[in-house]
Amino acid sequence: KKGGTYKIAVLGGSISRGAGSGGVSNSYGYLVCEWWKENFPKAKFEFVNAGIGSTNPEMACYRLQADLLYAKPDFVVIDFAVNTYLDNDLYYTYSSLLYRILSQSNSPAVMAIDFARNDEGKNTVPNSYLTRAAKENSIPSVSYHNYIWDRIDRRYIKWIDISDDTIHPNSSGHLIASKIITSHLENVKKNLAKTSTKITAPKKPEETQYLNLGYIINTQKGVKLSGGFVANDNKDTITHGWTYRATPGKSELYIPLPKNNGVKVLMFFTGTKQGSVKFTGQNGSTFTLGAASAQSATLVDLDRVGTHITITPDMTEGSFTIYGVGVRY
Repeated sequence: KKGGTYKIAVLGGSISRGAGSGGVSNSYGYLVCEWWKENFPKAKFEFVNAGIGSTNPEMACYRLQADLLYAKPDFVVIDFAVNTYLDNDLYYTYSSLLYRILSQSNSPAVMAIDFARNDEGKNTVPNSYLTRAAKENSIPSVSYHNYIWDRIDRRYIKWIDISDDTIHPNSSGHLIASKIITSHLENVKKNLAKTSTKITAPKKPEETQYLNLGYIINTQKGVKLSGGFVANDNKDTITHGWTYRATPGKSELYIPLPKNNGVKVLMFFTGTKQGSVKFTGQNGSTFTLGAASAQSATLVDLDRVGTHITITPDMTEGSFTIYGVGVRY
């Protein structure tokens, strides 16, 4: 109310990124930021988008500092309800995300939204691990899933009214999601006088391996690249790293590493893919990934690789982006 500058952020997958919305200004996160501007005109608000398509909480644990916490957000909406696949330690990864965000010196406010999917009929209820972690940290959650399926069941709307595929809301769906979030904010605003200002200490996870992680991006000193590799512009969460496009001749990306207990390379493949990508550690360990079988978002786990890794594609077709290299200390 008194003014100042504040950061409004979203953290999640492709929906938070804005997929299906038809443009950034139609995305739910942007619309939520607009609510803050309209309701607190004396203040300035900046929108921080820390969403990356097809990424889960484990991936977010690695990229959290570089993609979100660097901005010192004041309000964060977390969206991972439809991005829990391939995360085998979901309760602890999600708990670690919440703990690290809530432990920031500026005490950001956090809430979660549960989106929906329709590729197997009705989606299952929001994941119990996410729900448990949120409750333990007093994180309010709102449910796009429940809102949408209630209206579909009552024949007020059809799925095709709010989505052009099986997961991503269209512009109407993003608008609905933003209104579900801002309805909660309206209620909080209305009852501010009755709301306690006491800040509850976040619950530290019993398993702490996801609390001390690093993330190497293209600002790292000593990186060397050749052939089809280029460094991206580092202006956004999806351009912190490097992109490779199939090119005749040898291509190589050399990334120096701090002392570590292993790394995870976050990659995103696009288009038709033919060939393979080889990862070689300083200690001689190697791993070869078949590009044709790689999922869109791929997390390559390399154990105890030493002081550097070298990435050497042997691809006749296709491209991929390395968003960053997660480091286990």
